[in-house]
Amino acid sequence: MIDMSPTKRKAGMICMIILAAFGFVSAIGKKSVIRSNSNDQIVKLYYRLDVYDASTGRSMKINDSLMKLTAGDLTGYQYYVPGEKVSVDENGKRQRLLGETVGSRFFFFREKGLTGNFYDPASGNKARKLPVDSMLRTKFSVQGSMFYQETNRLVSATTLPEGRIFEKYVPATRPDETYPDSICLWYDRSLNDLQYSFNTKLDSMRHAKMNKALFIFNRTKNIPRREFEFRFERAAVDQQKEIQLIKERFVKESGNL
Repeated sequence: MIDMSPTKRKAGMICMIILAAFGFVSAIGKKSVIRSNSNDQIVKLYYRLDVYDASTGRSMKINDSLMKLTAGDLTGYQYYVPGEKVSVDENGKRQRLLGETVGSRFFFFREKGLTGNFYDPASGNKARKLPVDSMLRTKFSVQGSMFYQETNRLVSATTLPEGRIFEKYVPATRPDETYPDSICLWYDRSLNDLQYSFNTKLDSMRHAKMNKALFIFNRTKNIPRREFEFRFERAAVDQQKEIQLIKERFVKESGNL
């Protein structure tokens, strides 16, 4: 079952991404020299959800993404939040609305660290200490068990070019509409070195990273067809300047790697 409670749906909408903005880089320092190690890795994760609200009959599309950087014992995340704009009606009443611009927030921590540094460049330069466990649980975790259940039935498997694999599963049971009718999985051996996984058991079984999953919910009498897609890919380290700048700052504040 995929948990899309009203609270999580609302959180997903708040975190909707349109386009990553790079405007705040100058506030950190245009002359900063970004130093990256050849072992640094950045993974970009994408989420696409078709959500249906039975109480209102409304369908919503949620698109979101985030980045994860690993460098030695250091881990950093970059995620996106919509900006705000203030409108004034004819009576002079001010109202805050979600704008189309997107800002970035960051969370960095070290292995075995209980707290990490939270950075919100739009709100100031001072980092906030936040607990690692709660941030990982509420912001950055994907429940690995939803991608694989031993009772799921494999109905199709195809070997694709360049070390890739495709599989399609059908759940053994579907108690209600929160369970998908079918699950499609894609694997890529070229990503085996990445320090990220949706499901380590699937990776081990296929000797390849399962880097894309598509949950398909067929149309019913009252609910339209829906899809939930989760995927990740390798990102070029030297092209992700925002998260690299925050990494440099975190290293200075917490000690060298």
